[in-house]
Amino acid sequence: MDRWYLGGSPKADVDPFYYDYETVRKGGLIFAGLAFIVGLLIIFSKWGGLQGRGAGWGTSLLKAAEQAGFPESPREG
Repeated sequence: MDRWYLGGSPKADVDPFYYDYETVRKGGLIFAGLAFIVGLLIIFSKWGGLQGRGAGWGTSLLKAAEQAGFPESPREG
């Protein structure tokens, strides 16, 4: 035995936590990819529904303003 050995078990040198960084990295990349695809699907589903209604978001804002009782746009005179 070593002359300076003060006791303790040899298992104490082993780190009780083992991080498998490769698996964590792969899981994070898969999650990020799925979140990106879901985001694209949400964006395209909302914009795809507005194509037949007019110019887009601006027309719905004008309709909401008219229903709320705001006066006409100052550009129209």
